[in-house]
Amino acid sequence: EITNGNKTAAPWVALAALSYDAGNREEFRQVTSTLVRDHPNDKHAHYYYAVRQMEDGDYRGAEESLNRARELGMPEEDISDMLRATIYAQKWVWEYAGIVGG
Repeated sequence: EITNGNKTAAPWVALAALSYDAGNREEFRQVTSTLVRDHPNDKHAHYYYAVRQMEDGDYRGAEESLNRARELGMPEEDISDMLRATIYAQKWVWEYAGIVGG
């Protein structure tokens, strides 16, 4: 059993990966919230939170979370594709808004 008093993020990181892979989005949301709240200096917490933010359409937030993960030591190769996707999605949203509102 994982408790909130855990000193290490490792069990939460594993649970985030497992719940995401299993398609259990509600558990994934809960786990990522716990990760960033209880382990704000863990690179994996910000990486998985960015995944959640991308799913929610919060591309600016995802970009910020990925940059934070990078600052905390997440290897560039682990985040570069996701970071490009967030930037592309933001660009697309603004272009679409310009077409619709324009």
